[in-house]
Amino acid sequence: MTERQHDLSEWLEAEARDAWDDADASFAAVAALSLPRSEVPTGLSARVMAAIPRTVGYRWARALAGLLASWWVRATVGAAMLVLGAALATITPEALWTFGTFSVTSLAAVVHGVVASVSAAVNSGVAAWSVAASLGHAAAVVSATKTTSLVMVANLALAAGAFAGLTRLLTPGEEDS
Repeated sequence: MTERQHDLSEWLEAEARDAWDDADASFAAVAALSLPRSEVPTGLSARVMAAIPRTVGYRWARALAGLLASWWVRATVGAAMLVLGAALATITPEALWTFGTFSVTSLAAVVHGVVASVSAAVNSGVAAWSVAASLGHAAAVVSATKTTSLVMVANLALAAGAFAGLTRLLTPGEEDS
């Protein structure tokens, strides 16, 4: 048996018995004998480093830059800025003041609505907590009687018996012949 055949049979035996470290070592020996060693081409690392981008930017910034490179997007943004500029140029200072005060008033109304909604939610939560506390008190009163305690102990004993039986049934062991 040649050295190559011996290493190959060792490798296959190690794979068959799931000895992964031995199999890796045997495969390395087979590969060293069977495969030609290749040399690294000159300038490989320089070409790899040249292919890596020099600036690392955010993905959204690159996507936005790619989108803005399109002529129709630039034309649309320019037209929107032109229309907005024309609209702002025709507004009088009094109208701008009215718009500003209306915006502040609207924002205050929205904040008031949010605060009122949160307050109502908290109040309904307090009411639900009160109902849950009453139910808990009633359950405690009912479970304090002798009959309820006896039923709970019987249920606990039944559950413990069922657990012991299932554990015995599900435990792997020798079967009786």
